[in-house]
Amino acid sequence: MELIEVTHPKAKPVNKLQYILKDADLDYLGRSDFISVSDHLYHELQEYNGKMSSHEWNKKQFDFISKHKYYTETARKMRQVNKDKQLEKLKIMTQVNAKEDA
Repeated sequence: MELIEVTHPKAKPVNKLQYILKDADLDYLGRSDFISVSDHLYHELQEYNGKMSSHEWNKKQFDFISKHKYYTETARKMRQVNKDKQLEKLKIMTQVNAKEDA
């Protein structure tokens, strides 16, 4: 049960198994297909939870990823660099959306 609970967004892992599972759960943040996965999550959210603009979604994603950290050395080595690139893409997307909304 503790392993499942650690996948909740605000949960903090406290042991090696939890570190591994938390990193695995958020592995997509550092993958090259992050934007595609994020778009699917956005559309799912739209379908089940009502309205959120793409600008709001991108800002939410940017804020989340900015605060996120990987817990295992493997995840940091394999995903951190690409996660930083995805963060830059989101930053640009939020700036473009903000200009379009203005």
